[in-house]
Amino acid sequence: MPNTPADSIRELTKRVDELNYAVGETLDVKSSIILVVITLLGTVSGGIVATANLPATIKLVQSAAVLALVVAGVLTLIALWPREFSIPPRPERHWDYLNGLEQYYAGEPHAEQRVVADFDAELERLARERIICNNQLASKKTKLNSGAFYATAVAVTLELVSLSWFAFAHLF
Repeated sequence: MPNTPADSIRELTKRVDELNYAVGETLDVKSSIILVVITLLGTVSGGIVATANLPATIKLVQSAAVLALVVAGVLTLIALWPREFSIPPRPERHWDYLNGLEQYYAGEPHAEQRVVADFDAELERLARERIICNNQLASKKTKLNSGAFYATAVAVTLELVSLSWFAFAHLF
C-alpha cells in the first residue's frame, strides 16, 4: 500500500506501464478477428460474383464490397505488422545497475538511501519511456483497427444487400 504521494505515483506508473503493454496485445487480437471476418466476407463475395447472369447493380455492389475488403485487409495487415512493444529489461540489467550504484556511492554518507533513491528513479524513468513508446504504438494500431473496422462494416452492409437481393430474387 502506498505511503506517500510519490509511492502512489510509482504504483500508478507501474499499472499504466502494464496496461499499455496489455492494450497492444488486445489490439492484435482485434486485428486478427477483423482479418478472419475479411476472409469470410471475401469468400461470400467470391460466391456471389461467380453467379451466372448477375445483374449490373449487384456487380457494382460486389465491386464496392471487395474494394472495402481490400482497404480493411491492408489496414489490418499494417496493424498486425510486427512491432516491438517495449518491455521491462531483464532482471540482470537491474542487478548490474544496482551494483553500479552501490559501487558509485560506496563510502559516502547515506549511501544506501542514495542508492535506493537513484534506483527507484531509474525504474520510474524506464517505465515512463515504455509508457510513451507503447502508447504511441497502441494509438497507431487503434487508428488502423478503427479504419479496418469501418471498411469491414461497409463490406458487411454491401454483402447483406447482395444476399438480400439473392433471397428475394429467388423467392419471387
